[in-house]
Amino acid sequence: VHTKYVHRVCANSRFLVSASHDHTVFAWNLDTRQVLKQFKFSATCEALCFFSETQVLIGVRESNCLRLIDLEKCMEDEYE
Repeated sequence: VHTKYVHRVCANSRFLVSASHDHTVFAWNLDTRQVLKQFKFSATCEALCFFSETQVLIGVRESNCLRLIDLEKCMEDEYE
């Protein structure tokens, strides 16, 4: 679970993704109500939206990069 307050939440019919001031993003499976994976960043996640049914686009403060997380594979790619 997050250790500081959640300030971004994004959901679709399968997944919920939450971002917190503790520099973490949690991906949840809505069917099982279980955490799929926790992603830890060097700064706060400022932007969070679904890019596709299974991919989330994330912007992290001070990184100047976008991150694309595939929720089915629980993998992250970084784009400058």
